[in-house]
Amino acid sequence: MPDVRGRGHGAAMTATRAIVRARSAWHGTRLAVLGPAGGPPVRRRALRALLLDLAAPLAAYYALRAAGAPDVVALALGAVPPAVSAVLTAVRERRAEPVALLVLAAVVLGLVATAITGDPRELLVRHAWLSLPFGLWLLVSLRAAQPFCFAATRMLLPHRAAVMDELWARDAAFRRAWRLITAVWGAAMLTDTALRVLMASTLPVPVVPALDTALTVTTVLALQVPTHLLLRRSGCWDLLFRPHAHRGADHGSRH
Repeated sequence: MPDVRGRGHGAAMTATRAIVRARSAWHGTRLAVLGPAGGPPVRRRALRALLLDLAAPLAAYYALRAAGAPDVVALALGAVPPAVSAVLTAVRERRAEPVALLVLAAVVLGLVATAITGDPRELLVRHAWLSLPFGLWLLVSLRAAQPFCFAATRMLLPHRAAVMDELWARDAAFRRAWRLITAVWGAAMLTDTALRVLMASTLPVPVVPALDTALTVTTVLALQVPTHLLLRRSGCWDLLFRPHAHRGADHGSRH
């Protein structure tokens, strides 16, 4: 008679190992993005950006349109939250961040173009005027001493800055990984721009805001894959995001 209990125990152990591996992978990703203690400032900024730059414009557009507002009015009012967010960021930080200025400029240019032409598609394409200069900026930064993605990650993760500086100074594979990551992000942003322009110019207006938001989320999530793979291939993932585990392994190997 088959050993049902034995097979059940084996299946349970397999499932447990899978859960442990999944939790370990998630922990590494959380450390990379939020820091060892959850990174409240980074997390708050990400949540604020999610609400004001993505959720609020989308909700405002569809709510106003359902109430009978024309597309131009609904899109114009939906563009207000990101503009307000950019202004508040500049006031709070007491300096004008390039990204905030770019968001504000895209909103203002979209509103002016729509006011002149009366065409709501001028506002639909405003996110393309964010991803285009960002993509070009990323590619140009490849000629700088440090590429944009490395510098931005270092700024967002100050608790990892010393480790990143050390790895950058001594590890050619680490430097190459960040240059490749920046190149991938730059190419993705230019592709993103082309897709946004295509959607805004060819699809029905009411469909575009939802697809535009979906494209933003999809692009950011999809880019995590090559980012993580390139860092792991460089052999620096554990050194950067799991330093305690790496030191423990070194300690164990010495004994």
